[in-house]
Amino acid sequence: MWFAFLLMVLGAEPVPAATTRVAFVGDVNFAGRRDLGRASEIFADLDRLTATATIVVANVEGLLLAESAPAYGEERLNVSAPPGFAAALATSHITLLGTANNHSWDAGAAGVLENLGHLARHKTAFGTGADATQAFAPVVERGPAGCLSFVPATLKSNRRPQHGAMVAYYGPAKTGAERDVPELLALVTAERAKGCAPIVTIHWGRENKPLPEAAIIAVGHALVDAGAALVIGHHPHVMQGVELRTGPYGPAAIAWSLGNFVFRNSDPDKRRSGIFEATFTRTATAPALSAASLTPMTIDARTFAPREATAREVEQHLAAMTKRSQPFGTTVRLAGGRLEFTRP
Repeated sequence: MWFAFLLMVLGAEPVPAATTRVAFVGDVNFAGRRDLGRASEIFADLDRLTATATIVVANVEGLLLAESAPAYGEERLNVSAPPGFAAALATSHITLLGTANNHSWDAGAAGVLENLGHLARHKTAFGTGADATQAFAPVVERGPAGCLSFVPATLKSNRRPQHGAMVAYYGPAKTGAERDVPELLALVTAERAKGCAPIVTIHWGRENKPLPEAAIIAVGHALVDAGAALVIGHHPHVMQGVELRTGPYGPAAIAWSLGNFVFRNSDPDKRRSGIFEATFTRTATAPALSAASLTPMTIDARTFAPREATAREVEQHLAAMTKRSQPFGTTVRLAGGRLEFTRP
C-alpha cells in the first residue's frame, strides 16, 4: 500500500491513525451571472459532497468589485463580478479562498484590496494583501493529522503589479513580480522544516491544454523535491491529469489542473469538473499524504453551477482523467463513485 511505503521511506513507526481530509476545487468565477438572489444554491452539491472534509479550498478567479474592472480588448477576459456574490461563498462549505491568479491585478492595487475585503469578511482568503508579508504568507491549519501549510502562488499575471498592494506572484523581475520560483521553493522547504506538510495552490500553465507543458512539469517536480506533499494547479480551464511521486518526505501528488468549478462556458471539456480530495494521516514526523481521489462534477449547461456528475458523465470523466494521467504513470479507477489515483 502507498501509505505503508511512506512509513518505510521515513523509517518511522506507525502511530495511532488520525486523518485530515482536504478537498479542492478549481476556478470559481461569477462573471456574467444574473442569479444573485439564488447565490446560496450555487454550492449545494459541493456542500453535500464535502460534508466530512475538514478543509475545502477554492481558487476565486475574477475580482468582486462594486464597479467593474477596466475592460480588456477581448470580452472573455472581463471576469469581475458584483460583491454580492461573496454571500454564496459565505454560506458554502468552502473554508479557504485562494486569490492569487492572473486576474488579481485587473483593477490595480485598489482592486486587489477591495476584492480581498469582500472575501475576507466571510472566509479565510490568502494569496493577496496590502504587503508582501500578507500576500505571500502560507495559511497554516492544524487538524487531526497535524500541521498543513497552504502556500499560495501564481506564475501568471495579465497586468503588471502596482504599488499599494501585493499578490503572491512569482516570476522574473522583468514581469514586475516581487519574487521568483526559487523563492517559492525555499518557502516550501521552510514550511516543511517547521513540521508541516506543505500544500501549494498554484496558478500556472496554458489555457485549454489537456497536458501541462515541460516548463510547468519542471516546476511541479521541483516543488515536490523542495518538500511539497501536494501541488494543486489551476488556470488551464480544463482538467489535467494527476501525478503521484515520491519526494524526500514520502508520497506526494500533483493535480496539474482542476479546471473550472463555477464558470460560464458551453465547452463540454471546460464544464468537466470535480472535487479533488486528499487524505493526510498523522505520522511520527509530519502529516503524510495517504490517498487521493476525485469526485466527478459537471458544470450545468443552463445554470453554470457545479452539480454531481451523472453515471454517463462519470464514465467520460474516467476516460479523460485516465488518458491525461497516463503520461505520469498514474492509474485511475472508479470506486464508489470516485476516481481513485494510485501508482503501480
